[in-house]
Amino acid sequence: MKNYSQNVDLRGLDFPRRLRDLREERHLTQADLGDKAGLSYRTVHDLELGKRERVQEKTLMLLAQALDVPLAELTGIPNGGSEVQGEESPRGDIPAGDENGLAQVAAPAPSRRRLAPVLFGVVLVLLGIAGFAGWRWACSHADWSVQGNELVVRDAVFGTRLWGIGADPGVHQCIPAPWSDRVLIVNFLARTPRGEVLEARDRAGGKVLWTAGPDLGAVEAAFGADVFAGGNILGGWLASLDLGSGAPDLLAAFHHSHNYPFILCRFDRDGKLLGQYANHGHFNDHLIVDLDGDGANELVVSGTNNARCYEGATVVILDADHFRGASVDSLAHPESSEPDSALVRLVLPNFPAPYMVPLEARRLHAFSLKHFPGEGGHSRFSLDVGPMGFPLGTLNLDETLAPVGFVVHDKYQEIMPSIYPPELFTETGPTDPAWLARWLAGHLRFGSRPATGPTATGP
Repeated sequence: MKNYSQNVDLRGLDFPRRLRDLREERHLTQADLGDKAGLSYRTVHDLELGKRERVQEKTLMLLAQALDVPLAELTGIPNGGSEVQGEESPRGDIPAGDENGLAQVAAPAPSRRRLAPVLFGVVLVLLGIAGFAGWRWACSHADWSVQGNELVVRDAVFGTRLWGIGADPGVHQCIPAPWSDRVLIVNFLARTPRGEVLEARDRAGGKVLWTAGPDLGAVEAAFGADVFAGGNILGGWLASLDLGSGAPDLLAAFHHSHNYPFILCRFDRDGKLLGQYANHGHFNDHLIVDLDGDGANELVVSGTNNARCYEGATVVILDADHFRGASVDSLAHPESSEPDSALVRLVLPNFPAPYMVPLEARRLHAFSLKHFPGEGGHSRFSLDVGPMGFPLGTLNLDETLAPVGFVVHDKYQEIMPSIYPPELFTETGPTDPAWLARWLAGHLRFGSRPATGPTATGP
């Protein structure tokens, strides 16, 4: 029988790239490939980094079988190296004779009594294998819950605790990875001022597969070196995000515990940061929709821009080609070295101070974001605008984020006489069409998507 213990010299064969490309074509993580091949995650990880110049032929055969490719395609070695050769079973169609030419007579079959212990042992082994397989399934499909900022993971059959993460530093959210339900994505409330606050863990055993976080240096380049002073980076919401590649990525939000930066990050299945966008203020809502019908999704987010020159509601559209930089412009942080690469960014002006002070609010937010698709790539957005938790009215936007109207809510109109003097709401103020038109005309739009339609206004 062939001995597969010999080492294969992989130097100069571009093997790490071949292995990585074949794995990614099959949408497998390094951990997934390791499981299929019966190898460790570290082995696959080191091979893709080119840390091993000589590898056992058996390891290469296991990887080729797991990837369902010939060994030659995996290694780049002409003729594919060695093929798996099993021994041919000897045939005994004609009984062999002894020296006298007499045929040998087969020994009598063992009795049932002698076979019983053997069969019993085989049954026990099969039951053990089935039980182990069931246990592995229960672990890989484990249930989890986050209560009191503590993550507890239990097997799906008996509810046995498998692993967990305590309340310190505190888990904010946990979701299955977009690319594999055998991986859990965990983010944390607060770890360190500059630490990584996102982890990918094996669902069955809790092993950390990778850790990641935002590029804080890029945020400092956008908003200033002191932007993260006196606080920690916290994990926000998590979601699956496919911007047209067909392979889902991870959308992860982060924000600072004391100051304003809110950071949207896009990670691939190996924890690589594919894109990042930072906002001068919190994002409250998000939608993932195909706005122009080209088969590729866009990410739409709404929130507030708390730069002193704005203090107003904001909406931003990002796509695969416009997912980097920060909400900087000639008014807010003109000294920034980071660009604003958003497809479109809208900033509404704040209401004048006499209207905001009685509301005990400093700025306007945009929340309750909704999308209404239309024909020919034309669609509409609606969202509430007001202090966080108290909408003053509903803003309507077209697909380019150009305002097309604002409707003041009845509740806001009802309380106006009790919080404002008459000169602020009698034939003026938010209920007056002329006042509203002047306020909406103060909006600013940035980005590469031009405004369309007769009602679109602003820069």
